[in-house]
Amino acid sequence: MRRVLVRAALLGIAAAVTASLQAVPLARPVDLATDQSEAAQLAAKLTALDGAVQVAAERYDAATAQLAQDQAELAGVRARIASETQALGRERARLARAALDQFTSGDALAGMGAVLAGSPNSAAIVQTDVSVAATDETSLVAQYRAMALALEVERTQLAALVRSASQTAAVAAAARAAAASEQASVESALASLKGQMAQLVAQAQAAQQRAVEQRASVQLATETAAVAATPPAQGASASLLEQAASIAEAIAARGDTGYSYGAAGQWSGGVQYFDCSGLVSYVFAQLGLALPHDAAAQAADSAPIGYGQLVPGDLVFYDTLGSSGIDHVAIYVGGGSVVEATEPGRPVAVDPIGWSGTPVAFGQP
Repeated sequence: MRRVLVRAALLGIAAAVTASLQAVPLARPVDLATDQSEAAQLAAKLTALDGAVQVAAERYDAATAQLAQDQAELAGVRARIASETQALGRERARLARAALDQFTSGDALAGMGAVLAGSPNSAAIVQTDVSVAATDETSLVAQYRAMALALEVERTQLAALVRSASQTAAVAAAARAAAASEQASVESALASLKGQMAQLVAQAQAAQQRAVEQRASVQLATETAAVAATPPAQGASASLLEQAASIAEAIAARGDTGYSYGAAGQWSGGVQYFDCSGLVSYVFAQLGLALPHDAAAQAADSAPIGYGQLVPGDLVFYDTLGSSGIDHVAIYVGGGSVVEATEPGRPVAVDPIGWSGTPVAFGQP
């Protein structure tokens, strides 16, 4: 009965595993929300299948252990049958030899003759001895047959148990294989969905970044056009410098900028990156003026001026390391303030002119 219940339980597990996946349609997702919903369903089914696989494995182990035990018991019964058969054969041979010795031994014959001579029933006595010997052998045969029958019954029962255990183990193996196969199928489907989701997320992020860059470019173009439309107050050079200062302030006001060494306006993850000289070269490039991407080179290409001559759009140079060399540049925007890109983790900002240290030079591009 125990094996029947185990087998029924395993068949139930196999059926439940098969039905579980049939309940989850693996249709191709059409958008990220669909992917996420189906991924959640698959993850839940995978969790359930993990339990089914564990149960199937435990049932299989129990069935194979029972099969091994039954096979060992059957082998023991077979060995006992063989041993008892040999013992019975030896006993029968011993009785046969004893009976033969009794009737052929000289001493026995002499004693028997004496008995027969003094007894009117000598023939009956001989018949009694023969009957005793026959009775002993008959009893021995009867015992053998009873023992052999009992052992054969036990062997037959154990053989039936071994067949049942073998069938149970086969069912358990099939259930375990089915559960593992369905689990692999769900894992494959889930991995495919995750890949599609990652692709959709990457596409969405790329589209978002393009939109941010496009908005920033439109805003910059609009501000540049507005600055260009303003009548110059002090001639073409003064107008260009004022436009540069206005563009720099607009960049600082956006809040979507960051610092990266060697950057000159590149976008990444919705953030536009600059270093100090990259910001200067980027601003003046919007106005058609090419400047080198290096603070010291920008100082060398600029016309030296004094602090009192500064106007918005002029460049302010620094030696932040104290090495008697220019290693930082900012754009003067008036009122004692500059726009500069200073360090990682900090956006382009409007700072007091001394925020990065005491300026060492001033220049006009």
